[in-house]
Amino acid sequence: MLENPPKLLSTHSFETVKMTKTWGQSAGKTCKTFTRILRDYTFGDFLMNLEVQWIVGFVDGEGCFHIGINKNEKTKYGIQIQPEFSVVQHQRDIQILHALKKYFQCGQVRPNHGERYMFRVRGHENLRDRILPFFELHKLKTKKRIDFEKFRDVVRMMEKGDHLTEDGIAKIRTIQETMNRKGKKSKI
Repeated sequence: MLENPPKLLSTHSFETVKMTKTWGQSAGKTCKTFTRILRDYTFGDFLMNLEVQWIVGFVDGEGCFHIGINKNEKTKYGIQIQPEFSVVQHQRDIQILHALKKYFQCGQVRPNHGERYMFRVRGHENLRDRILPFFELHKLKTKKRIDFEKFRDVVRMMEKGDHLTEDGIAKIRTIQETMNRKGKKSKI
């Protein structure tokens, strides 16, 4: 928490502004805004202090627990299993991704495509030691919780080395095909 957080209210006058770019809000919405404060005051020197339940809700809406299955000729069976936790946002909200990176103390923020950026955690140790414990302790509230539990199971299977056997790869593929994609089969 900042010792002297910026004051958002002041004795200065407010004005009503018609928003020309709505950024997902109702078109033509008017809002009261202080003339000297940016619409998004989390930029600049203002540090975001994320609260646990805010993170849970945000990830419920914007996060993804994904199991990638890719060809890799360097592996024994030509398949690489790559679990990934990610959150994607438009570049105007990149500060949220950096705040998540700071909170979890792992991952990276990188371009995704177009004007979108991604906070991504792939490393097995970071997933096992930071991401899984957080979401096991602070439960997701939507159906995304089911994807998280499947994701967690795959990470744990990998910890036992199951991803290095034909049988383990088949089990992981079966789990992966039921996640995020409404039962669509992997192309590999």
